[in-house]
Amino acid sequence: EQDNIDRQASGLAPVRLRIGIHTGPLVVGDIGTPTRTNYTVVGDVVNGCQRLEALGKEVAPDAEVTILLSGTTAEFLPPDIPTTSEGTFRVKGKEQRIEAFRLT
Repeated sequence: EQDNIDRQASGLAPVRLRIGIHTGPLVVGDIGTPTRTNYTVVGDVVNGCQRLEALGKEVAPDAEVTILLSGTTAEFLPPDIPTTSEGTFRVKGKEQRIEAFRLT
């Protein structure tokens, strides 16, 4: 927050952070060739995270920090962690709508 105050005082745009969290199966590990490997994750669930992250710009365009969870992930949270339902959304590459909850 202080960094954004300093940035704005210097005439710079604030930094906005968006995070998408989804739950499901994925593949994790070193992927690549013997001379060039990257430790990464791949799978449909990773795409879901990216879609939620991008949705944060639509849901809360002026927020400095937006954390969106899928309905699948929100089900695992204990009741003392506050969330707000943002509704269901059609996202690129998915036929089914995705339910989004904002971590508050």
